[in-house]
Amino acid sequence: MSELRTNKIYPRDGLPSGASGGGIVQIVQNSLNSSGQVATSSQSMQDSGLTATITPTSSSNKIYVVCTYNAATGNNTNSGLRATIYRGTIASGTNLLSGGGQGSTISFSSAAGYIHDQCCIQVLDSPATTSAITYRLAFNSYSGQSVGLAKDWGGAWLTLMEVSG
Repeated sequence: MSELRTNKIYPRDGLPSGASGGGIVQIVQNSLNSSGQVATSSQSMQDSGLTATITPTSSSNKIYVVCTYNAATGNNTNSGLRATIYRGTIASGTNLLSGGGQGSTISFSSAAGYIHDQCCIQVLDSPATTSAITYRLAFNSYSGQSVGLAKDWGGAWLTLMEVSG
């Protein structure tokens, strides 16, 4: 079996204007299944328990973070869930979606029945390190009503991709 090793991957004709990388170096993924569901009615950010750790091979590389999660609420009228990705801990880490709000928001507005939807967060991070980095999904109830992640019919997935810089 042959093996190819390289420190950088770039297109033959160079990077297009505005591009930030030339290829995927590594991919890490972790998930919560429906039995790992978490719920809160707190308006403070809560740790979902979904984390993934990656060790970049170069400090100039970026980390493309993709988080897909199922959000749900019960019989709550006008409830909502806000989710975000932290690099590090909630207490001392960096909220990667802090610009203009606390994160990705989904609103539920119904007087009857169980409501759920699938959401996705995507962000390109520049951690500038070769040390291990842990990313985590955090969420809150912006309305104070009970909301949940990875409830019943689905889960949550956190995927980290190191992109060569």
